[in-house]
Amino acid sequence: MKTKFIVVQLFLYIVFIILDLRSGYTFVSSSLKLLTIGLCLMWLIGNLIFETKHSDNKGSILKFKWMTTILSFTFVSDIFLLFTKHYTVGIATFIMVQILYACMVRKVKLKRALVIVLLVSVFGVIIFIFSKTNTVFTESFLMGFEVLIYAILFISNLIVYGSRSGLSDRNKWLFIGLCLYAICDLQVAIYNLPPNSVIPSSVIQFVAIGMWLFYLPGQVLLTLSTNKKGYL
Repeated sequence: MKTKFIVVQLFLYIVFIILDLRSGYTFVSSSLKLLTIGLCLMWLIGNLIFETKHSDNKGSILKFKWMTTILSFTFVSDIFLLFTKHYTVGIATFIMVQILYACMVRKVKLKRALVIVLLVSVFGVIIFIFSKTNTVFTESFLMGFEVLIYAILFISNLIVYGSRSGLSDRNKWLFIGLCLYAICDLQVAIYNLPPNSVIPSSVIQFVAIGMWLFYLPGQVLLTLSTNKKGYL
């Protein structure tokens, strides 16, 4: 099952990269990209159901619960970022993803982590409503604030996961997956720099495609880190 999953992901990966290299196929490419993340989520859900029914290994079941929850938020984020202009919502849900990664590595109980996410979500909704009725806290200000919080969380997660990458094969693959994920985010940041920035246009053109060159492999590694043996 894992081999078929990787083969399908590789095929879709090659197809949407080819489409990105050609113009006029944005919707099809974006749909395939979302499909790949959806397949990661489906793979986790299927394995979670199987483990719950056929295994009494609580540790294995818990790994699948954590990653299924995280990929659910990731999937929602990608919907907003790929198909809508509601980027603040997409970034907000990615903040939830980083909060969950932070809780997972610190062995916070999943239910407690979800309570934290809920409280942060409520706080975020309040700020969003306030920004709509206040001329100071504009949407661009709110997005900048979100990006700052996201960056702080992601960098701290990279440091923690990196410090523990040698403890197990699973931690190693989690760290590598997050590193690929981070490279994607760095390219997103470069792509969204002002047009008059010092970054050459050729670099901007590359990162427009390069984001998903690293993002999908990172998400696949994070998904497969739940493997019973902890490695690919």
